[in-house]
Parts: sequence; C-alpha cells; structure tokens
Amino acid sequence: MNIDTTKRDWTDVKDKIKARFGKLTDESVDSVKENLDLLTGKLQTAYGYAKEQAEKEVKTFKASLHEATKPGDEKQAPTSPAPQKVA
Repeated sequence: MNIDTTKRDWTDVKDKIKARFGKLTDESVDSVKENLDLLTGKLQTAYGYAKEQAEKEVKTFKASLHEATKPGDEKQAPTSPAPQKVA
C-alpha cells in the first residue's frame, strides 16, 4: 500500500469517527493520528464514559471498520446508533 492510499484510508476512517462520535472535535480526531486505541481517552472526555465503556465503544467501532473491509464484501459498514451519554 502506498502512502497516498494510506492517507486516503485514514481520511475515510476519520470521517467515520466523526460520523459515529459526533461530540468529538476535529482536533480530537486528528490527535488520534491513526492509533484508534487513543480514541478511548477522547470518548471518556467527550461523553463522560468510564474507561470500560469507552473501550467497548472503540472495540465496536473497530469491528465495524473490519466488517466494511472484508475482501469480496461490497456492502457498507453497518451504521450503529450514536453513543449515549452515561450519567
């Protein structure tokens, strides 16, 4: 995979992060810099999640990305509802 493809792929992932986690700022998403594990802390801050809930959200999001990129699978990634603020 060349660098242009990698940058384009990351742009697509950033767009999906923004769509899924609307409370995250562009700056927060950009600071993840292709390391989705850093997304956990961003979700804790933006949504008030406990660490375990944030990790679960990231795991679910990663799974949706992998589902969307399975070879031979032409369908889009399933859209899951936006996360709810935990009281």
